[in-house]
Parts: sequence; structure tokens; C-alpha cells
Amino acid sequence: MSLRIRFTVVILIAANLFLAGYIVVVRSRQPATPAEARTTEKKLLPRIQLLDDRGQTFQSDQLLGTPLFVQFVNPNNRHQTDLVSAILKDRPKHPVKILLVTPNAQNLRASVPSITDDIIVVEKYYKELRSDFEIPDCCEKILLFDRTGTRVDQRFYYQGGALGKLHELVDAKPGYSPALFQKALASARSAQVESIRQRTLTSPSGKAVIVAFSLVGTFCPSGEFLDSLKAHQARLQDVEFLILFPKNFTPSDVQNFKTNLRVSMPVALADHEFSNVWEDFRLRYGEAAMNGAVVAIDRGAVSVLQGMDQVNSFLANAGNTNAKP
Repeated sequence: MSLRIRFTVVILIAANLFLAGYIVVVRSRQPATPAEARTTEKKLLPRIQLLDDRGQTFQSDQLLGTPLFVQFVNPNNRHQTDLVSAILKDRPKHPVKILLVTPNAQNLRASVPSITDDIIVVEKYYKELRSDFEIPDCCEKILLFDRTGTRVDQRFYYQGGALGKLHELVDAKPGYSPALFQKALASARSAQVESIRQRTLTSPSGKAVIVAFSLVGTFCPSGEFLDSLKAHQARLQDVEFLILFPKNFTPSDVQNFKTNLRVSMPVALADHEFSNVWEDFRLRYGEAAMNGAVVAIDRGAVSVLQGMDQVNSFLANAGNTNAKP
């Protein structure tokens, strides 16, 4: 089940002696990640008493012995309940305990009917539990604990990646790699990718670059990446470039992006097949892994690149240039 994400384009441009701006192409505004969410400090499962929504009381120590997945869930937030559904639909093969903490257990169970009897749902003392698990007031989080109760991962729901991390912890599955995305795209048979692939068979350079963005910040790595792409596109007249956004974007979002960031290369909404694969990978492996994913095509051969260095290498000897002699 693909987690559908919604986006807005938020443009803030401040100008004085230097141009300063911050543009986020994201339909639902998301709070900035606090510094504590980025810490690598390991903490233990809090030793507390829990009362589930069926009236059973138990100690948190009883959850030790297998990995533990904890999600604080707002049942009125579709993105969060979709994440619960995705986790339950694709549970690890090895044993894992799942604890869902929510302000309204009845609404959560109504929103996610796939919650089974072995899933612990806790509503009582919700505010106190947020404090015990160090959940900030701004938004909900997901936490992973190993079998000893040591916290090994924490993230906000909108960052994605919880599903892949859970499988990595419990089943020792590998994390994201370009090869995995390439294989999934090949199976999806995106008409957009195939159309461009066919054109590279007869184009002068034989090369094309497709980049999938979900957000772009002008003074962030994504903004620097976009600037590099623009520079390549201005220099290389024989290479086809295309920027794609998920299908949840609108044509207006695309036009705002092109206008405000002065993008002259083609920008479009991804087709259903490409977008579904991208959104599934974002849910599984996270925003950081998938924002700016690059599909490179060389004489019909499709590959997935990671990082601007690989893109630079791919385009090093690509076709004629627009540079003046």
C-alpha cells in the first residue's frame, strides 16, 4: 500500500544585498526537525506501566525480548494511519512487538481495521506517555527498540523510512540502494521512462537524465543539486533532461516551481507507474533517500544514480555544448 503524500509550494524570498530565499515544494507543511531528532544518542525503553484499550495492565519490561515498534498516532491524520496500515500489511517475518499510542483508540481502530489482537493499543495517560517517550508537542514520532530495549531509531512520521528500518532491524534486510529502485522501476514499466529511453537510441548524445523531486530548498542540498542540473542543461544541448514530481502535485505546483526557481528544462508530473514506485520507496526508505533520485539513460540502458558526483561523471563526455567558443 503506497503512502500518498500531499504537497504545497511555499515560497519565501527575502532580498537585500544578497538574494536569500527558501522554497519548499511540499503540499502539507511539515515542522522542522528538532536537533534532538537527529541525535545518535542511544536511550532505553522507559520503565513504565501501560494500560491498553482493552483494560489489560502490563509493564513495559514485558515488551523486551523481541524488537519493539512504537508509533504515536493521531487517528485523524490520514498519513499516520496509512503508515500504520502499511506496517501491518508488510510486517517482518521474524517476531516483533507493535505498540500504538493514540489519544483516541476507538477512532484509530475504525481508521485501521487491520489492527489485530496481538497489536497493543494504548490511549490511557496519552500526554504522560508522550513525555515518557520524549515526543515533542509539535508532531508524532516512530521509535524502534531492539530486543534489549535500546532505542535504535526514531523519526517523525513525515520523514518516511520507518518500514525499511523495521525490516532491517528485525529481518536484517538491506536498506535502500539504487539497484533496488532500478529493479522496481523496470518492473513498473513507466511510459514516461520508456518514451525517453526510446529517444536515446537515436539522439546525438544518446543520454537522458530524469530527476524525481518531492521538495527543493534553495540553500539545501536539493537546491544545490537543482543548480547543478540547470548548469548541465544550459551546457549540453544534446542531452534530454526531465524533472518529475509525484502525481499528488498539480500543474499549478509545477508552474510555480519553474517560475520561482527559473527552471527552463521540462518539468512534469510523474505518471502513475513511476509515482507509485517512488512513493512506495519514500515510505519504505525515507525522504532523504528518495528526494532527488536520478534515472540515467545511456543509449537505451537505464540505471539509477546516487549523488551529483555520479551525475557529473555520467555527463562528463555527453554530446555538444551550448558554450560559446
